[in-house]
Amino acid sequence: MDLQVIHASSATAADGTLYVGGQGARDAGDAAERPVVVALDAASGERRWGYVLDDDGLEVVDHGGMAAETPVVAEGRLYAATVPPTASTNDVYTAYGNLHVLAGSEERPPAERRFGESDRPEDEPVSACIETDPSLDACGLDAGDAVELDAGCSSGTDPEFVWEAGGDEKRGESIVVTVPECGNLSVTLTVTDGDGDTDTASVVVSAN
Repeated sequence: MDLQVIHASSATAADGTLYVGGQGARDAGDAAERPVVVALDAASGERRWGYVLDDDGLEVVDHGGMAAETPVVAEGRLYAATVPPTASTNDVYTAYGNLHVLAGSEERPPAERRFGESDRPEDEPVSACIETDPSLDACGLDAGDAVELDAGCSSGTDPEFVWEAGGDEKRGESIVVTVPECGNLSVTLTVTDGDGDTDTASVVVSAN
């Protein structure tokens, strides 16, 4: 793991991922007193994600913080109990223990819940870009010809691509359109990154 996790639990394996609980810092400047769950690629050991469990509003010990116990994965959810890692009596575990349930989401967690991202490159600003094949400036582009539009030159973290072409919506990094018999075809690309930021780019396809 890139940042130190203390009081690390045993690992749970599920679908090619190892899940480990423990206590750690959200970033390199924090004191390591937050309950965290970390997901690692089972083959490479690389971190896939880290999550700081929310203890806001819960009763926690004043000294030593809380740590996540061994996670359990069942029916698409991850379960992790948080307890005082240095408690020496069962009554302290019982009084301060809490159960957290995590479910999958397409939305990126807020910054205060992400664990261990300070060593990663900062997110790229989202920018929409369209490349065409053949070039729209090329001579001899006739009605009925196919033109590939590619958004691979766009930037952004975990980008999603949505195209609007003549009233039709398509998704994916590239699409193919047909040069119209008359007039022109306006195509707009909207790129949305993992934080929900967007940018757009447009091209006009017509016979030369």
